[in-house]
Amino acid sequence: MAFFAILNEALSVSALFILHSSFFVLHFTFPSPLSYLLPPTAYHLPPPMLIIYCHPSHESHNGKILKKVTRTLGCHDIEFEVLDLYEMNFDPCLTEEEYGQMVNRSEKKIDPQIKKLQEKIAGANTLIFIYPTYWYSMPARLKGFMDRIFTSRFAYRFFPVNRFMLFGAWTLSWIPGIRYLLQTRSVIPLLKGKKTLIFRTYGGPALGKRIFGNTQKVLENNILRFCGITDITVHELFNTDKKNIYTQEYEDSYLKKVEKICNRLK
Repeated sequence: MAFFAILNEALSVSALFILHSSFFVLHFTFPSPLSYLLPPTAYHLPPPMLIIYCHPSHESHNGKILKKVTRTLGCHDIEFEVLDLYEMNFDPCLTEEEYGQMVNRSEKKIDPQIKKLQEKIAGANTLIFIYPTYWYSMPARLKGFMDRIFTSRFAYRFFPVNRFMLFGAWTLSWIPGIRYLLQTRSVIPLLKGKKTLIFRTYGGPALGKRIFGNTQKVLENNILRFCGITDITVHELFNTDKKNIYTQEYEDSYLKKVEKICNRLK
């Protein structure tokens, strides 16, 4: 009798386990009927892509890249928004108040325009930068945009450090490859999980980067990775001022590559 009592209890427990397991699977496999009453924007829709465009002309090489990007995204019904820093007349200059808050790390009284732009950055799952290279760096207006938008307590947070941590980091930085890893561990990054595409143009050849240094990588290495954005694709267009090299065929080939990259976002 004891054997049958134990068997009966075991079967009851097993049945209860199966019932709970079935409910768990059904609950997470099929949405609740109430979810169908919610508007589509309330669930499962990805945030929009944000295109940061920094060039004074839409008829330029950068303008053609912008058109190719927006048309490709539109063909896939991908939601996006363009921030044209020139059309917005974005002020790249850090104000005295912003500088004081940055130095003292005090609570910020954020400018309404800056706050709105930060909200757009925070809500986007993909950032797309399109800009020319000036003096092997980004344009001043884009640099000012990064200075004023990607700020402490929005894009990253500092953590307490002591002299031993600094000495350890300095020692590790001499090991090949470690410096690259330290870029994402220098602060507490707050923009993890975002994807970034960078399309930038050069008047001269790629050889110039070897001669004058790879200083144009400030955006991806010194800013984006610092803030936790590590999924970065960079596509560069060279020789835009070299008429004997920059032919229509050369341009079309590049724009096809731009389209191919954007097609991967669908």
